[in-house]
Amino acid sequence: MIDTKKIDEVINQSGINLEGISIRNVGILAGKIEDALSIKYIRMDMGIPGLLAPDAGIEAHKAALNNADSAQYCSFAGTPELKEAGSRFIRTFLGKSIDPESIIPTVGAMHGCFVSIGLIASLYQGRDKIMTLDPGFAVNKLQAKIQRVGVECVDTYEKSGDALVEEIDRRLSEDTSIAALLWSSPCNPSWEVRSESELEKLAKVLERHNVTAIEDNAYFGFDSRRPGFLDPDDPDLAPSIMKYTDNYIALFSASKIFSYAGERVGFTAIGDALKDHRSQSLRKMFNQERFLDAFIQGGLYSIVASAPRSAQMAFASLLDFSSSGTFSIGDHLRPYSESAREMKRIFRKHGFDILYKEDSYGPVGDGFYFTVNHSGYSDGSLLLADMFRCGLTAVPLGIFGGGHPDGLRICTSLVPMHLMDEFDKRLSAFDALQ
Repeated sequence: MIDTKKIDEVINQSGINLEGISIRNVGILAGKIEDALSIKYIRMDMGIPGLLAPDAGIEAHKAALNNADSAQYCSFAGTPELKEAGSRFIRTFLGKSIDPESIIPTVGAMHGCFVSIGLIASLYQGRDKIMTLDPGFAVNKLQAKIQRVGVECVDTYEKSGDALVEEIDRRLSEDTSIAALLWSSPCNPSWEVRSESELEKLAKVLERHNVTAIEDNAYFGFDSRRPGFLDPDDPDLAPSIMKYTDNYIALFSASKIFSYAGERVGFTAIGDALKDHRSQSLRKMFNQERFLDAFIQGGLYSIVASAPRSAQMAFASLLDFSSSGTFSIGDHLRPYSESAREMKRIFRKHGFDILYKEDSYGPVGDGFYFTVNHSGYSDGSLLLADMFRCGLTAVPLGIFGGGHPDGLRICTSLVPMHLMDEFDKRLSAFDALQ
């Protein structure tokens, strides 16, 4: 039995408020309780890959360290190897041709997103806001806040397809200060995927309002329903707005797709219509009026300049292994899908419901995240408190935006199949608290 009174003592003494608790603080608090009670939590909070990185990336990384002159700075624009590999990857899996010049290596997708938000909000006079689809990755709003960029939100709960596109169109018509629309697909945390039909119609709306699409593809290839996930020979891994407009910024990362999170490497792909756009506002800020030049020489340079050369070479190798068919992304990610399917079954068994159930393709896929709520709780932080008392962690949905702060985001990555019996037992302990 877990000592619930002792857990409450640790929570109270920690100084961490469960209301509005951040993802990182959930992990910190779980660590404090584990140390105090000598127990091991089942961790469903932070999105840490639970799979080993493919050997191809590690070997390329080591070779780059052995062969490169580490005294030399890497080009801000990135290594030719990663730029070309990123271009091939997009052409292979999205059927979209993109100039390697437009592939910009970054320190993970978050780095690319931070720069993108700041530059887009500086591109046009009087247009200093972005719009997000909520729920969404909480850090993106913090990135906007730090740069004093305004944020407007559209809740996707029970709103998809034409209804979602029409709502975005209406909101953009009413507020002409919005310069970009930002979303992730599959969505962190809801795991909704924006469909081809939605994206095609959305692209027309965004072009009509001259609004840039910022698409976060950190979980590219994770949708367990796609043909490419099920068949390694099928390149259909994901829909993308890149197919329907050239006014886009698309963010990619090695962290989740290839379990390469520790090396913090990704790339940003910039569409042709935006890459060559010239702005006097950018010239005043960065002495560069072309968007791509301002992104590299202004945005990247002013933060961390470039991703490490060796990590770029590892990422390039992993992308090329995927593009050539040597490595199957779907096969690599399948354990997450298996865990999600079983965890959902167990949650339902114990009276929970899947909160964000469907997108335009039907029931959401089984993957890295999903969302739950419980009829006995109207506040996700209170639900989290009782989860803590049973040796379980999660993240309250309130920090992700949207209209359902009663739920939790569940991450499947650190709950492999051999833990399912223990997971079931701990939810039985949760039942006893009701």
